[in-house]
Amino acid sequence: MKVWENNVLRSVAKAVIAESQAKTKGVKAQGDRDRINKEIIDRHHKPISAGFTRIQLLYTIGVVRGVLKDRG
Repeated sequence: MKVWENNVLRSVAKAVIAESQAKTKGVKAQGDRDRINKEIIDRHHKPISAGFTRIQLLYTIGVVRGVLKDRG
């Protein structure tokens, strides 16, 4: 993956994380949190769907959050 591609994915991942934290603050039920997060991810993936898969975005979100290690 090229540097600019990595930067695009990391930028979108950071936007997803920030919006997710803001929208799910105070939401108790896990089902509601899952629904909200799915909508946020879908909305942010749509503009970059021509160049990146949903799995790539989800993996990058995990890397940015520190849950997954970057393989690069």
